[in-house]
Amino acid sequence: MENENSIFLRLCSKKVYYYLDETYSFFLNGNKKYKKQCDCKEVYELSDPSIDATFKYLFTSNKDLLADLLNSILFPERAELSHINIINGEINKPGQKQNKGTIRADIGCSAKYKNEEIIIGIEMQLGDNEDNFTERLLNYNAGLRLRNDLKKTWTIGLLIKANKNVKDDSSKTKLNKAQNGKTYELDLLEIVAVDLYSLVEKINIGEEIEINKKKIGIRGKEWLKLLALRTWCPEEFGKFVLPKGYTLSNNEKLNKAIEILSTVPYDIINNSIEEERALKEYYNALEKSKKEGIIEGEIKGEIKNALISSFELFIDKCDLKFVKKNLRNKKFKKEDVDLYLKEYSEKYPLELKQFVDLLKNDNYISN
Repeated sequence: MENENSIFLRLCSKKVYYYLDETYSFFLNGNKKYKKQCDCKEVYELSDPSIDATFKYLFTSNKDLLADLLNSILFPERAELSHINIINGEINKPGQKQNKGTIRADIGCSAKYKNEEIIIGIEMQLGDNEDNFTERLLNYNAGLRLRNDLKKTWTIGLLIKANKNVKDDSSKTKLNKAQNGKTYELDLLEIVAVDLYSLVEKINIGEEIEINKKKIGIRGKEWLKLLALRTWCPEEFGKFVLPKGYTLSNNEKLNKAIEILSTVPYDIINNSIEEERALKEYYNALEKSKKEGIIEGEIKGEIKNALISSFELFIDKCDLKFVKKNLRNKKFKKEDVDLYLKEYSEKYPLELKQFVDLLKNDNYISN
């Protein structure tokens, strides 16, 4: 199994702390059962790399880490990106507006690819399981392209979904042009969306994974698993903990990233906490809005069904007591009556007028 070569890839969510001798025991995924592997007196305490401020701090503080991340997931067989330079990645201070609602990706960088300078945007997204993620990545792509002299632009979206039951692994989007009965792929932009939760689930059980039909190696798997700490890593006092005193990875850049995440400055941590709180409020409000929308939709559906079915009974000259019973003592707005019965206005104009008069006379229409 490939994961046997990396302690970090085999680490799982199970952790035990023995109070008598103050020892941590971490467990590793094995072929059959958890296998205790790492006993230590000290641990790394990591800030969450999936939070915007921490994500930016990690990869803008050392662009070699960003280059290793990008190459490991885009070009796992051989690194093809070089000369990485950060062009945006400002870390917002507490109280400042984050990128939500803007067309600005978390990190923008330039890179050399096949003797050409290209632009790459990287967006880390939490909790968004809506269908518009690719659309938003397209907007980020367009914004980067316009701000950088229309250079070839790629956008990478790293997503940890709120809905863990919907698994997408990864997707790739490019522009196509149809001309003279033939379709051509335009080499202007490329969008890659990666479902971290889904991929890391497979990594944790030793399965092979692919991004854009390319088999991801150990380096790429380790980066994906690090960015998705919140989906699997044991926690202690609000930090993610990993064993100290072991070579967790043979990739020194990943080990460096772990060290950076364990020494994030207080102001960045404070910003991350504030951002996490704001994110929870945002998604709670979004969920509440969705639920209210569903309830509102159900109410409107009931109103529509009551009006249409009652009018059809009226057309069929059913006894008025049955028509009124079908109205279920509801109060209808005049605009709802006009909207839902509009389709009958041409074929049954007289009957419709009579039915509306009935609603008015019997106080079924609210003022």
